[in-house]
Amino acid sequence: PPARGQGGEGLGGREPTANQREQSVLRTYGIGAQILKDLGLGRIRVLSAPKQLLGVAGFDLEVVEYVD
Repeated sequence: PPARGQGGEGLGGREPTANQREQSVLRTYGIGAQILKDLGLGRIRVLSAPKQLLGVAGFDLEVVEYVD
């Protein structure tokens, strides 16, 4: 069996809640957005299926195209 905290379990051996998963995703987007901004990017093309990326405007980033 996986060790405690592994296999997708949250702290205490419980599955993370939907809110915890969403916060983790948003934190990852925030870090990525900061890196892109530090690299001098503003208008970006995203290599994925279209998806609403909330909060990137707060970093002065604009998604101009989705490339599949």
